[in-house]
Amino acid sequence: VRFASPKRVYHPNVCPKSGGICMDILNDSHIWSPSIGIERLLVSVASLLSEPRPEHGLNQEALEHLRNNPGVYAARASEAAGPIGSAATRTPSTSSSPPIFVGTPAGLAGGSDDNNENNNDNNDNDNND
Repeated sequence: VRFASPKRVYHPNVCPKSGGICMDILNDSHIWSPSIGIERLLVSVASLLSEPRPEHGLNQEALEHLRNNPGVYAARASEAAGPIGSAATRTPSTSSSPPIFVGTPAGLAGGSDDNNENNNDNNDNDNND
């Protein structure tokens, strides 16, 4: 797993050249398992992005800024992400795509509860036999 555009990710745990991610579930053969699943993997990446691990890193410059000057780190991260990564530029009126919900019930993520109702109706019919 790696970022395809590493220059847009200024983060101490992301390699600025390859886009590789320094994350234990990816790099430790004792922890990694294909059964981890894509949802857990994405949650782990999101967690790492929001809570950098200052104990070690792949981007030494970002690591030093995070440790010694968090304000500079935040500014550089925002600058690297560009307008899409800046919360100030994201508004509902300028967003062209719907939000993505991870780990929510289908009804809240834009799915339909009609299928569930149909399934319940079918189950009720089975009980009447």
